[in-house]
Amino acid sequence: MMESKRYKYTLTLHYPTPTITRQICDAVSVDKELNASKVFRKCNANANTLNVNFASDNIKLLRISVTGMIDSLALATTAIDQFMDWQPTFDDEKG
Repeated sequence: MMESKRYKYTLTLHYPTPTITRQICDAVSVDKELNASKVFRKCNANANTLNVNFASDNIKLLRISVTGMIDSLALATTAIDQFMDWQPTFDDEKG
């Protein structure tokens, strides 16, 4: 289904443990995509890496979906962060 969509985006984050990665993936996967017929979204936890794949034929809906997911990830990450001293890293982070 993702392959047939015109626009694609993958969000990749790294967490300190596979357990935290799975917990974050589970937390953000509870909310289903609002435009499921128009936007494909799949969350996958693999070891310490969280990947969220998006695809759509409508770039505006894709942007809305990605933005909503980033908000959900920020909330879930902040909740986990209240119990641990760590910071996630991003693939495109420079420095």
